Amino acid sequence: MILTLQIVVILACLLLGTHYGGIGLGLISGVGLVIFVFVFGLTPGEPPVSVMLTILAVIGCASVLQSAGGLDVMMQFAEKILRKHPKYITILAPLTTRTLTVLCGTGHVVYTMFPIIDEIAIKNNIRPERPMAASSVASQMGITASPVSVATVSLVTILGAHAGVGQAYSIPQILMISLPASLSGVLVAALWSMRRGKDLDDDPEFQARIADPEQHAYIYGVEAATSEDVALLTPELVGADAVGGARSSAAGSGAGGSGSAVVSGSGGSQATLIGKTFSREAFLSTWIFFAGIAAVVLLGAFENLRPTFEVDGKSSALSMNLVIQMAMLVAGAMILLFCKVKPAEINNGSVFKAGMTAIFAVFGVAWMADTFFSAHLSALQTSLAGMVHDQPWTYAIVLFVVSKLVNSQAAALVAVAPIGLALGVEPAMIIAFFGASYGYFILPTYPSDLACIGFDRSGTTRIGRYVINHSFIIPGLISVFTSCVMGYALVTVFL
Repeated sequence: MILTLQIVVILACLLLGTHYGGIGLGLISGVGLVIFVFVFGLTPGEPPVSVMLTILAVIGCASVLQSAGGLDVMMQFAEKILRKHPKYITILAPLTTRTLTVLCGTGHVVYTMFPIIDEIAIKNNIRPERPMAASSVASQMGITASPVSVATVSLVTILGAHAGVGQAYSIPQILMISLPASLSGVLVAALWSMRRGKDLDDDPEFQARIADPEQHAYIYGVEAATSEDVALLTPELVGADAVGGARSSAAGSGAGGSGSAVVSGSGGSQATLIGKTFSREAFLSTWIFFAGIAAVVLLGAFENLRPTFEVDGKSSALSMNLVIQMAMLVAGAMILLFCKVKPAEINNGSVFKAGMTAIFAVFGVAWMADTFFSAHLSALQTSLAGMVHDQPWTYAIVLFVVSKLVNSQAAALVAVAPIGLALGVEPAMIIAFFGASYGYFILPTYPSDLACIGFDRSGTTRIGRYVINHSFIIPGLISVFTSCVMGYALVTVFL
């Protein structure tokens, strides 16, 4: 009975917290923690301090990069590729958004690409839902393949902390599995998307819309999304009120068959970064950031390059979570010193706000979860260890579901992966099912999905009448399932 009540507390905190966004999730999880300690008398667990500090260092560096203009440099290059091959937008757009996420470590870079993808698709008579939905999913799938993403950093730290369970895998070893696994998932989903839905010429609903001259002008880009529109459609980055507003607009567009009401362009020109001139410092910041990533990968691949220290009479190399922290701090400092960054702008960017939100969510959720599972670990090991060890795919299902509850890959990993390791899941299997940490597409409430719906002026990317039948559900399921199958196969061969 007591155990059931405690599980209800966890689920209630997760469900209620998600309604208020990432920071709300962290705060309300703190309420659950207090209930466990003061009401049920559980011993407080350990907050994931090392994970949070590593995330903070990565976000700090990426925020300085954004302030220097480095993110815009990357996105301009991506746009050139898409405009050069418009007929292949359904394949190239998801690959582009995934690549941007891999390089930058956050899926929130995708917002600026949405109006560009929509414009290229509609001007080439391609159903925008095809590349748009796949691109939104791909931007989140790229998180599991990025050496500097919050999720990857969390996984490295978790595996390092539980090295006694098995081998402590390095970032290159993890990426050797997650990069091709993630890529295969995105490619299969993109290929499926090429024939999804009706062609625009055969879609009676779309044809009825463009019969109205105002709608025709709107859909085909007489008005275009501005940077202000992008800010309005990144609800996770600007607060819970924006999430609620965007969610209401998106739900309305799903029921009515149109997402056009969400975005009201006012610029009078096409959404594009083509032709924009960047300073020398913007390009330099990009190369400095890439150098920081390269340093992390190199030091992870070759342990002998890291200094060793005597700890309790045992010699050990500098841990990778400290390597990541140092490399990102140094890269951020170099960008700050040599790329004419305005310090006051750093904490106003979307990357900084998204990163701080992630830290808060990880803090509250992980601390609450560790308190609960530490108290019941012996009972769980007795009842579940054999099943989880013999059927590791059950761990993937739990990770997938928890990811939806917390709306974060990193928070799901921090909450579930240590429990999986304690129950006997091999570290290699944790890596194989890395892709299962992306489950928050199940319901279309994540900011990138809401923004995607809003930026599709054709109304083809939508939330269905039954909510669950939305544009992202099948590409998401295909991507995650394919990624897990490929990850399992690669781990079986290489790890």
